[in-house]
Amino acid sequence: DVPSDHVHFNHIMYMVSSGFMSGYSDGTFKPDNEIKRSEVIKTIVSILGYDYLAKSKGGYPAGYEIVAKTYGVINGVNFDYSEYILKEEILKILINSLDVSLALVTGVENDDYIITTEYNKTIRTEYLKMYKGKGLVTANEFTSVKGRKTTQGYLTIDEKLSLRIKDFSLISYIGLNVEFLYKDSTEEIQGKLEELLK
Repeated sequence: DVPSDHVHFNHIMYMVSSGFMSGYSDGTFKPDNEIKRSEVIKTIVSILGYDYLAKSKGGYPAGYEIVAKTYGVINGVNFDYSEYILKEEILKILINSLDVSLALVTGVENDDYIITTEYNKTIRTEYLKMYKGKGLVTANEFTSVKGRKTTQGYLTIDEKLSLRIKDFSLISYIGLNVEFLYKDSTEEIQGKLEELLK
C-alpha cells in the first residue's frame, strides 16, 4: 500500500529494513493516515532498542508507554492512546529521544530480558553522527583569549577544537562557556553552537 513513487516510500522502506517498523497487523502502512501518539511511541522505543523490554511490560500500547516514560521519551507530551499526534509533539518526542542510551538485549534470565545500555551510543551519535561538546569559546576571527585568532567563519573552543559557524553573530560568544553539537567528517570537524550554558 506504499507505491514506489510515494513521497515517504524510501523512509518507510528504511524503517522496515532496519527492523524499526512492520506496519499494521494486516501488512499495510497506511502512509497517508494520521498517526496516533501510541504509534509514534512504539516506533521510537523500537529504534532505541527497548522493544523487548516494552513487550515484557505488556506490549503495545501500554508497555511502550511505560518504557517511554521510564526513559523520558514522552516528557512534556500529553499522552492518550487514541489521540492523533501533532507535529509539535512528534518534535518534542524526537528531541527527548536524541540522547537516550541505546539498548542491546544480551540474554534472557528467568523469562526476563537482560538489557545492556550503550551509554556512549544514542540516536544522535549512531544515526545522525552528531556529538555534544562543552567548552569555553577562546577565539574568533577578530580576537582571542590567549592571543591567537582563528580563521574567518570559525570559533575555537578551549584552544583545541575549531568549529565552523554559519551564523556570524556567534563570534560574540568569545569568553563564554557553551554547549555545542558537532559532526565529525573526514575533512574537518564542523560544528554549530546549540545553546549557552549559564
